[in-house]
Parts: sequence; structure tokens; C-alpha cells
Amino acid sequence: MSNIPEYLPFGRHTVRMVTINSVPKFAAIDISDILGYEKSNKMLRRFCISMPEYIRLETSGGPQYVRMIDVDDLQAILARCRHKNVGWLQNWLENVILPAIKPRRNLLAELFVLISVGVN
Repeated sequence: MSNIPEYLPFGRHTVRMVTINSVPKFAAIDISDILGYEKSNKMLRRFCISMPEYIRLETSGGPQYVRMIDVDDLQAILARCRHKNVGWLQNWLENVILPAIKPRRNLLAELFVLISVGVN
């Protein structure tokens, strides 16, 4: 199964995001580019709490497997990284992205409860 990512603008950069089972996941390579890491593996080893997963994304160049991280890992990276863009990225995440995602996550959670109650 493949996923079509949402392209979220961040200054001159774009961050790809997919939502799987009401959990938003962000492309690790996009975050590492913003924070100045040449390779996302170094950033992930240093700062991530959980294991990032590879998700197949539909891109303009065809399907690609992209390493994705969830919000908790992104916040862990921002809490420990010392790059100059951390403040801007954290502000963007907290004031733009999370408020936009929260209504969707709550709606999906409510739908899951309604479906669960209806099945029993």
C-alpha cells in the first residue's frame, strides 16, 4: 500500500507528512535538511526515542520508501538539537501543524469509538 504525502511549507523548505491510523508521520530527510544535517541517520541516532519506519510514498518520481518519524520523535529532536532553525521549526510545529492536525486526530478517534460501540 502506498501513501500520498501532504506537502507542508516551511520557509524555503517543504516537509512531507502522511497520517497513518490517525498518527501523523514526517519525512526524516526533510527535517534533517532544515536542521542542517547532511544525513538523517546521524540526527535520528542522536535524538530519536523510537525506531523510525520506512513508509512507501507516492512521489512525482514514482513510489519511494522514505524514513518517517512521529510527532514525539520530532519534539525530541527539537528539544535536544542546537541548530539555529530549531526555534522556528518548533514554533511552526506547535502553532501551525499541531493545531491543524488535532481536529483530524480527534475526529478519527471519535469515529473509532463510534464504530467500536456500533460493533458490540
